[in-house]
Formats: sequence, structure tokens, C-alpha cells
Amino acid sequence: MEIAEQATAPSLADQAYVAIRRLIVSLQMAPGALIDERRLMESLGIGRTPVREALRRLAQEQLVEVFPRRGMVVTTVDVRDLARLCEVRLALEPEAARLAADRATEADLDKITAVLAEWGSRRRRDGRSLIELDRRIHGAIYRASHNPFLEATLEEYYMHALRIWMLGLERAGL
Repeated sequence: MEIAEQATAPSLADQAYVAIRRLIVSLQMAPGALIDERRLMESLGIGRTPVREALRRLAQEQLVEVFPRRGMVVTTVDVRDLARLCEVRLALEPEAARLAADRATEADLDKITAVLAEWGSRRRRDGRSLIELDRRIHGAIYRASHNPFLEATLEEYYMHALRIWMLGLERAGL
């Protein structure tokens, strides 16, 4: 039996996950901060169940820590983790690049080419915009591998590294 893939809009839980992860990685939700579910629901315009699903997913990714009957907090950042994250990415990213080289569609190649062209432009960028461009380049390659497990794994590790870089930028006053 063949199951047809459907292109569907992201669920509310997926939307909440992406939005909350962005808040955590960008340090708008600071490491160690208590998470106020009600405030998140109001600011995102999303109900309690999708927000809780997103927070559970973020807890699995170790971006949120759950303390039963006491609440949730944004996990702290240990800059020493950057070396360990780089070890994992160094092992997996070449495989993603190899798969992308073999499997990329024309649309994938157009996306990668556009992002690389933006990278090659002589426009001056601040640290945060350079990091955003780096994220887009890596994401395009991960997607072009057409391996959703590898893409999800690399995306998770990239987000942890990105959070450390953002903390570094913040401490450097950039």
C-alpha cells in the first residue's frame, strides 16, 4: 500500500515550536528564565495544547527543562558544549553535503545558489545577520539531502550551537 505525501501547512504545535525555539535561541527568552505558558499563549495567539506540545518537544531537545509541579525553565548555556556540538556536526555535515550533491532537485539548487550569492555579495553585515545567513545556508543543504532524519538531527544540533554563538555576540556587545 502506498501512502501519498501531502503538503500541508504546519500545525499550531509546529508553529509554536518554531516561534518558541526562535525566542530561546535568540536569547529573547534568557537561559534560566521561568517559562510563562499563559504569556506565550497570548503573545503567539496559540492555545494551551499546541504550546504545551511545543514545550515538550523543546524539552526533548534540551532547550527547556521541566520541573514537575514547579514549572519549566529555559536551559542554561554551557559554552564548553560548543566543542562537543562541533564534533557531532563535523561527523554528520559532510554526509548531508554528500547526499545533497547526489539528491538535490533544481529547486534545492536554486535555493542554495541564491543563498550563496547573498553570502558572496559585498554588502556589510553585522554578526547577527551573518549568523542568520549561515543558518540559511546550512538549512538549505540539510533539506537538499532529502533525509528528514539527518535534517532534523543536524537542525537540532545547529540550534544548540547557534544559541551559544548568540550568547557570545550578546556578551561581546554585538
